[in-house]
Amino acid sequence: VKFLGKTTEVRRLLCMSDLFLLTSENESFGLVALEAMAAKVPVISTNAGGIPEVNVHGVTGYLASPGAIEEMATYSLSLLQDDEKLAQFKQQAFEHAKKFSIEKIVPMYEAAYEKALMAIWYSCLRHDFMLFSSRKKLCAIFLCLAENKDIYPPIRFVLYPSFCKNS
Repeated sequence: VKFLGKTTEVRRLLCMSDLFLLTSENESFGLVALEAMAAKVPVISTNAGGIPEVNVHGVTGYLASPGAIEEMATYSLSLLQDDEKLAQFKQQAFEHAKKFSIEKIVPMYEAAYEKALMAIWYSCLRHDFMLFSSRKKLCAIFLCLAENKDIYPPIRFVLYPSFCKNS
């Protein structure tokens, strides 16, 4: 283990790594794990937050509960002591990372935004007013859309109180 401090050579360092440890107690998505996998580095991580979406237990690395240091150490040693298994996990990590490529993710977001716009349009038709005819109606549409649980990935809107006042 080497502690290198702050660096701009992350990709280069990942390519020289055998394992990537992500011991976060909270993690929204695990982008850093995905970056490691794209560099063919298996990930030993916690199962916190969105990490399990990225790191597949027994395929791209291993998952453990936050704080389960001995379990993570056991998983790490099982990979480091078996060259064939390590090579397999490296390749599987790389292949799984491809599923998150821009060519695959952008169309998903476009579809989500199209669905969101259609929800706004139909909401306007249902409420019999013109699209974006006033800030007050726009706020109501955005709030309605933000509550729509059928939209994936969820779309977040930030509406400042001053925007919705005196409309």
